[in-house]
This record gives sequence, C-alpha cells and structure tokens, in this order.
Amino acid sequence: MTQTQSSPSGTFSPADIRQLQVKAEAGDLAAQLNLATAYDKGDGVPQSDKQAMRWYRAAADQGNATAQNSVGLMFRSGRGAEQDKVEALKWYRKAAKQGHANAMFNLGAAYYNGDGTGIDDTLAYAWFLLAQSFGSQAANDAVQRMKDEAIGLQSDACDKIGDMYRAGEELAQSPGQALNWYRQAAENGQGAAQIKLARFLLQGKDGTPDYAEVRRLCEKAAKMNYPAAAFCIGELYEQGLGVARDLPIAAKWFTEVTSLGHAPAGYGWEGCTGRERALSKITFSPMPSSPWQRCPNCHRLCRRENVWKRN
Repeated sequence: MTQTQSSPSGTFSPADIRQLQVKAEAGDLAAQLNLATAYDKGDGVPQSDKQAMRWYRAAADQGNATAQNSVGLMFRSGRGAEQDKVEALKWYRKAAKQGHANAMFNLGAAYYNGDGTGIDDTLAYAWFLLAQSFGSQAANDAVQRMKDEAIGLQSDACDKIGDMYRAGEELAQSPGQALNWYRQAAENGQGAAQIKLARFLLQGKDGTPDYAEVRRLCEKAAKMNYPAAAFCIGELYEQGLGVARDLPIAAKWFTEVTSLGHAPAGYGWEGCTGRERALSKITFSPMPSSPWQRCPNCHRLCRRENVWKRN
C-alpha cells in the first residue's frame, strides 16, 4: 500500500498554490513538501510527476525524511525521473537513518524481493523489524510472514540491527539500542549470539564491564559446546573478573576449549595444553578478536511469489 502525505486541508485553492509557490521558491521546506504533494496528487494543480519530483527533491535536499522517502518511491517507479532502483535505495536509506518507518519498510521490501539489490532475507527481516518498532502498520504483517517463512533468522536479524546501531552508518548511532537488539538476538539465538552480546558487555555502556552477565551468557553458550564461550569463562577466572581468581578453574575451561579442537589463534595456544595456558599468565585483553568471531548459520529458504508493496 502506497502512503503519501496529504495536504493540511485536503484541497488546495488557487490562492494556496500561489502562496506555496512563492514560499517554496524562497526555500521554505514545509511549502516545498506541500507543493510536491499537491503536484503528486493533482490537488489544486494539474497532476505532474515532474513537478512533484522537483519539489520532493528540494525538500529532500534539506534533509526532510518524508521527502527523501518520496524521492525514493519516484525513482523506484520511474515517475518524474528515469527509473533507477539503486538510486531509490539511497534515498530510502537517508530517510531510514532519521527513523522514517515507511522508508525502513521499503528497504525491507527491496531486500525481500531483490528490488535494486540482491535478495537478503536477514536484511529484509531486520528492516521490517525496525519499521515495526517505529510504528509501521504494514510491517506487522511483514514481520509475521518472515517469522513463518524465515525460520531461524530472527536472531540474525536482531543481531544485524544491533550492528547497525553500533556502527552508526545506516541508523543513528546508539549503544543503548545496540545492546537492546543484541539482547533480543541472544534470547532467540544460538551460542554465537550470546557470545557476541558478552563481548559487547565487556565494553560496558558507561565504561564498566558487566562481568556477571558476561559469565552467565558464556556459561549458557558453553553448554552448547561453543569453544569461544569456554575461553571467555577461562579468562574471567584467570584474571578474577567478576569472580574470585582461580587458576585451576581457569585451566579447566581452557582445557575444555582444546578438547573441542579449537585453539584461538594469536594467544600463544599453538602447542600448549590448557593448563599450561592458564598458568602462563598471559596478559588478558578484555576485547579479544579472533576467539570471538561469529560463524553465521546458513539458511536455505524457498523464494516467495507474493511480494509486499512499498509505503
């Protein structure tokens, strides 16, 4: 379902149009957006895609998210400009970064259908979840369909959203939101998601790592035989982080890592036993990289014939 912005009164009079034209030409953002809508709908003026695109673009260039989403829609359909689905995505992204729910939904639909980009179920799911969280009604149905069709991808989608908030490139950077979505990923996912959350918690939002929750998450992941989780617990006990320092217990967990056939590279493990590693007192780094690499699961899904319309 396509949603466009209506004029304040529902119908523009000739006097309204003249006033909007003057203000829009002078750079008034609200006037530019309303004039674009008038031309888009043929409200008070002859319908004109070219003029609608002109004024949507003017408002979009001033940073208006609604206009940016509209520019994306017009590029997508080839209205007022040559059709360019890749360019449409660029404008959806500009609007989505400002929290525009319809633009987020449109990105989800693009990834779901392979529209201007390759099909990517995880990103489609992620953008639909974001759109839903920002109030898109259309996203409710999309999220439910993804739950039914993309079984097992919810954790990966939440993890992807956490990455977006953490990086601050596709969404406004927010460590708090990143933590929230990483938690959702950990609740619904496998040990890899729990380890990633543990790694994030080691940084601490206020600079103070939450060692207690890190240990809880790693112990949970360790029960699923994730070697990085065992390594994490071993480090906590070796350095006394949130627990009493205990080298024998640390050695037990390091031995568990080696018993699983995984020795993290770059930590002097090659040719060493778990106990030798525990007693070597190698300096602990609270943000190791290689032992924490996430190994995403592969999902094979049937493609869909039904597609969502853009908003």
